[in-house]
Amino acid sequence: MKLVIPVSKHDRHLIPNFIKCIEKNTPGSDHDVLIVGTMENEDIVLDFESKIKHLFDSSETCIFDDVMLASPMSCNYYFQQTCAHLRKDRNTDAFMWCELDSVPLKDKWLDLISTEYYADTTKAVKEKRKPKIYLGVKERAYEGRDGELIPESITGSRMAQVGVYSAKICHVPVLNSMSMKDRHWTHIIQWYVVNDLNDSALIQNNCKTENYRYSDGNIVCDSVSTSTWDIHWNNPVKEDAVIIHGCKDESLVKLLLNNFNNEDMKLAKNLTIEEAEDVAEDIDDDIDSKEQAGKKIKNYRKRKSSNKNNLKDEDQ
Repeated sequence: MKLVIPVSKHDRHLIPNFIKCIEKNTPGSDHDVLIVGTMENEDIVLDFESKIKHLFDSSETCIFDDVMLASPMSCNYYFQQTCAHLRKDRNTDAFMWCELDSVPLKDKWLDLISTEYYADTTKAVKEKRKPKIYLGVKERAYEGRDGELIPESITGSRMAQVGVYSAKICHVPVLNSMSMKDRHWTHIIQWYVVNDLNDSALIQNNCKTENYRYSDGNIVCDSVSTSTWDIHWNNPVKEDAVIIHGCKDESLVKLLLNNFNNEDMKLAKNLTIEEAEDVAEDIDDDIDSKEQAGKKIKNYRKRKSSNKNNLKDEDQ
């Protein structure tokens, strides 16, 4: 899997703690990294790449011209230029867009995400369909004059930007004018993925959040969203999540680096990569194995919980 990390002047201050985090929770094996940014951040991008390339099979950078664009056009420009670069790479069939306010929660997190993405490719062959073009977080769209929640049948399924995209998305015609659109690029390309969206529990979108803290065995946070429509994503960290997107004050990274006991925090208690591969093998064997895989996961966790309780009883 190719990991794409965009660097802008607005989030480059997050790089030092991001590096510490992915050194603690490594991506896993057989992955590549591409770091993109404009010429004003070239030195920072190159230094960043030099500090994390040892965690990946290969690394590269893509530097494009500076632009004087307001948001969201500047965000659109970054995605547009990244896709233009990826179109030249015939070896990349999918990439994960990972912004610097994302925090990996578990070691080998990219292994797990990659396994889930490519498991659908195997399943698609069995079902004689095309693989899903996106794996990430499914969102409802708030539109209209008063920010009302529009029926999904009208707006389709919007996706959060952090997720895994098929390289096919790099060839859609709308990219040619993306940087001139006054809507965020996720709103625009949603129409290309509405029927090919794989909602994943591994990625959690906590857009515009801060003050992550330990509370009653969970990690909770506050919303800092200034949305006109008062949309908030400050959910507690879910046990299945392996990466969180949206922490604006680095409090989650600092929390993870301060030697908290992850078991007590109920943090990312999902399967190991070996167990995820077993589930992927099930999908390869049986078209209807998605339900079976879910049962397998539940049974595994039930046994694990039972074993913990037995140990507690013995201790007592």
